[in-house]
Amino acid sequence: LAIAFLLSSVFIPIRSNLILSEAEMTSLLSTIFISFIIIGVLSITSVIPVSLSIRDMYYRHKAAGMLSSRSVGRAFAVAEKRFIIISSVLFCIVFIPISGIVNSPNQDLRYRVRESIAFWGFFAFNGAIYSYIGQLFTCLVRGQGTATILASVFIGINNFFSGLIVRPQQMTGLWQFTYWINPGHFVYEGLCMSVFHNDTRKVIVVDGQ
Repeated sequence: LAIAFLLSSVFIPIRSNLILSEAEMTSLLSTIFISFIIIGVLSITSVIPVSLSIRDMYYRHKAAGMLSSRSVGRAFAVAEKRFIIISSVLFCIVFIPISGIVNSPNQDLRYRVRESIAFWGFFAFNGAIYSYIGQLFTCLVRGQGTATILASVFIGINNFFSGLIVRPQQMTGLWQFTYWINPGHFVYEGLCMSVFHNDTRKVIVVDGQ
């Protein structure tokens, strides 16, 4: 909640503006990007130590014939669902109304609610990606340090190749591969399209930029 308020409160002065500057629009897009990256990083870093403790418990019980891999797999999948849903809902119910990203004047309340639900869906999808990737790393390697390093690599790839820091038009040749396999690219595009599709607010572009 605190992160959502801090990120969205920056746009309180312009949330009702019908005309935005290029810098303001860039700031909105950048804040959406930072939001799903921050929540994703918190998700993957928090799930790794928990998954490691469950994994160690599983090996002890498996040796005693008390637990199967299928039951642990189902537990991993089900346990994260509540965290993913609750964290994404709490973030979106604060971030969306305060930032004003769905305040297009040509949209009625029903359309704005639909946009907000779509935004939440992609945000929850992002939390699921980071959480389950964190579980995957704990299953692939032995120690927490190695899993954390793999998580850092994944976070770095998502940061650079999701479409904001390195623009899609700048990824040519082999680098196009990193853009299209990067899950952050699809999350970021879905978040932006869900709230800015059919938005009639005008953006003033500065010549030469």
